[in-house]
Amino acid sequence: MRYRGGRIKAEDGVDHAVGLECTVKIGNKVEIGDPLGIIYCRTQNQADSISEILQSAYKITEEIPDIPKLIRATV
Repeated sequence: MRYRGGRIKAEDGVDHAVGLECTVKIGNKVEIGDPLGIIYCRTQNQADSISEILQSAYKITEEIPDIPKLIRATV
């Protein structure tokens, strides 16, 4: 939402040039240098800022993680 890639309130504008494509899913094997996703933005400064945030969101380990269920419950 920082770069208007999404909305906090319904009346907020959206910049359709901003987004993230996750190319690696939980449990996928990666090697050093493999891209984890593609950042779409308008400036290099935005890309650098978003990249820093995303790097802190990933945890890469030798162990195979438990993959969470996508649907927890139905009502």
